[in-house]
Amino acid sequence: MDSTVPIPSTTPTASSLRVDELRRLIAYLRRGQSCLIVGPSNSGKSRLLRTLLRDEARVQLAPPEAPPVIPVFVDCLMATESEAAFYELLLRQILGGLDQVGLPHSTFNAVKSMHAEILRGANPSVAQALFVDSLRILMAETNLRLVIILDELDDALCALPPWPFRTLRALRDEFCGRLCYVAGVSRRLERIRTDALLYEFREIFYSQTILLKPLSAEDCQICFDDVVANQRLTNVEPYRSLVIALAGGHPGLIKRVLLALIDLPAVPESGDPALAQRLLSAWPIQQECQRLWDELEIEEQDALLAYANGGANTLDAAQRQALEDKGLLAFDAASRLGIFSLLFETFIQRRLNRMRQGSNKGVHCDFETGKIWANGKDITLELSDQQRKLLRFLYQRAGSVCTYQEIIDAVWGVAAGVLPSAIYELVKRARQKVEADVNQPEYLVTVRGEGYILQIPE
Repeated sequence: MDSTVPIPSTTPTASSLRVDELRRLIAYLRRGQSCLIVGPSNSGKSRLLRTLLRDEARVQLAPPEAPPVIPVFVDCLMATESEAAFYELLLRQILGGLDQVGLPHSTFNAVKSMHAEILRGANPSVAQALFVDSLRILMAETNLRLVIILDELDDALCALPPWPFRTLRALRDEFCGRLCYVAGVSRRLERIRTDALLYEFREIFYSQTILLKPLSAEDCQICFDDVVANQRLTNVEPYRSLVIALAGGHPGLIKRVLLALIDLPAVPESGDPALAQRLLSAWPIQQECQRLWDELEIEEQDALLAYANGGANTLDAAQRQALEDKGLLAFDAASRLGIFSLLFETFIQRRLNRMRQGSNKGVHCDFETGKIWANGKDITLELSDQQRKLLRFLYQRAGSVCTYQEIIDAVWGVAAGVLPSAIYELVKRARQKVEADVNQPEYLVTVRGEGYILQIPE
């Protein structure tokens, strides 16, 4: 393993989280390899990626006597509208990184003029050519190595055509270890974008993927201190152990739980069995758990529901391994296996209870028996296989928008080529089985331009 990454002397708690993951990431980049960082929202992806911009990390990126490395951070949420916007953002951020090194004026000005031409409204093919030419000039006239950090890449992968990503792959092949990418996403690339045209881009990261698990016990302490400092809180030490026990190493939950607890009239007892239920009534905590749930794969959701229903014995080896790989199941200090967060476990148990109980109104699924009810009537046998898959998938994501691509993946499979008309027809036929009035659906609701959402009546 390459030498370790020193913790910076300035604002150490802002840079010392996930040091092990940072070391792995830098080891890949030192070898000229690209890397994928997979973790749910508010798990610290952006924070980890931005650490590569610090001087201490940049020193580690370049082996002794190697050419300097320029890390370039790109927030991809800013470029989901068009291919040209994506190329413009990439080149703008590269120019910002080049400001830090002494380039020949002619080289810098040539790249800058190409960026200006894209800004003037170049069409996609021209913007692509300008972007490619600018990198070729930069690589031909310098000995620099570029690390392009593509943070929050999920939406860009879904919104843009495949050509920008195929261009990035072609440039990677052309310049080899002198051009590396680090991509930050909430799910594995093949679950975000399945089409074959992006296979070669996905392949860049195939063997270099880092899954962000919940924080270690040590990192939880640091994260707690960060929240206290950033929120300028005082007199919160009595809450420390309780917050960490409830949140279980999820940075977003650590913040939400602490802010919720300090609003209570007194510090709760750590053994209060009703505390997790009370906290889940707070909208920010409920939304944090829902966001984490929504970003899990369907098979991970199924496995967690099975675990909550019957324990580890209900999981096969592959299910258990998948949950442990992501840290969703973990051993506590007493070597007991369980869901990593007491709050998230309570959230899952709520979903399970709702599935078991059902109500006489709306759509409900029992994943243990496989049965589906609509307004209190068992309609399982009235549904086609695809209709059952659709309703079970929507029920797992109840209250959240399910995109067209997610529905295709869940019902037909990730490799299927399915037309939008097929989704529309499937939903229409499912509505005939669950809605009182298919022209004014109460439960299976269209979200125009995005997909569908299953509303569960209170």
